[in-house]
Amino acid sequence: MQYLNERNTNAIRLILKSPANDNFTNSLYEATDFITDDVVNPSVIEAEDNYHEMLWIASLFMGIFLIFTTLVLFWIRKHIIVRINQMIEYQEAIASGDLISRIDHDITGRNEIDQLMLGLQQMRARLKEMVSAIRNSSTTIYSGVQEIAAGNNDLSSRTEEQASALEETASSMEQLTATVRNNTESAREVTQLVMSTADIAVQGGEHSNKMVMTMTDIADRSQNW
Repeated sequence: MQYLNERNTNAIRLILKSPANDNFTNSLYEATDFITDDVVNPSVIEAEDNYHEMLWIASLFMGIFLIFTTLVLFWIRKHIIVRINQMIEYQEAIASGDLISRIDHDITGRNEIDQLMLGLQQMRARLKEMVSAIRNSSTTIYSGVQEIAAGNNDLSSRTEEQASALEETASSMEQLTATVRNNTESAREVTQLVMSTADIAVQGGEHSNKMVMTMTDIADRSQNW
């Protein structure tokens, strides 16, 4: 170290060329070979073996994970996606007015999908009942409207008959009024004729009295002669 600190290259060169240094170098090489052959190489081989073992284990776990993922996806498709598609088709059928179709699936579980499907079936049943009630009410209302229309037609025909009867009555009244008017005029004419006849009769009576008086006077005169 002193030579190194003093940078005495000659002394360092002499030391390196000395037999002691050669022995040290050989010992160092031997130690290095020992470490390489007995420590490093077995460790490298063991590390490679561990690496291949871990790689095999990782591949095994990857295969198991892929199989498990495939099974999970298949289960999800069978028990979730298929049912969701069934619910979508069922909702579309209900929206289009089909209240008869049912879901082709037995609802036995209590998971969320089964509860949704059960709710859809209950909604369909309620809608069917409501539509049936509305249809029955519409039929009843239609029957009532038909009865009202028939009553209106009957009332209209009766009104027309009454109007016709009133027209006939008015015509009869006009005829009766004309007849009464004619009878009144005839009675007036008869009255005038009777009065004229009475005047003529009175005048005839007066003429008869005058004739009687004249004839009596003539008779008296004839007796006096």
